[in-house]
Amino acid sequence: HHSSVGKFAIRKGKWKMIFCAGSGSANPIKDINALQKGLPKVQLYDMEKDMSEENNVEEKYPEIVKELTLLLEKYIANGRSTKGEIQNNDTNVDMWKEHKNKPKSKKKKKKKNS
Repeated sequence: HHSSVGKFAIRKGKWKMIFCAGSGSANPIKDINALQKGLPKVQLYDMEKDMSEENNVEEKYPEIVKELTLLLEKYIANGRSTKGEIQNNDTNVDMWKEHKNKPKSKKKKKKKNS
């Protein structure tokens, strides 16, 4: 899965892992603020016990974090999450979107002299 701005999440069994500290929304400030508050850069939820995603358990289950990270890396490398031949991705995939978290500065257009 991924959000509208491409922040990834993956599910396996009862586990859901989100690859960002904030909400994954189009507002990059939310992720920057979450990291500045010291929140972990991933979120792991046990969907059987916590469907509201209120208790991030990434610290308690580092082996699940590692497993799901490797699984997403495999899916990206294979260009798919289903069986079949490896496919090329349509674009370069940055699963962490770390460089996308910075707000873009607006450049002023120069007026042409007539």
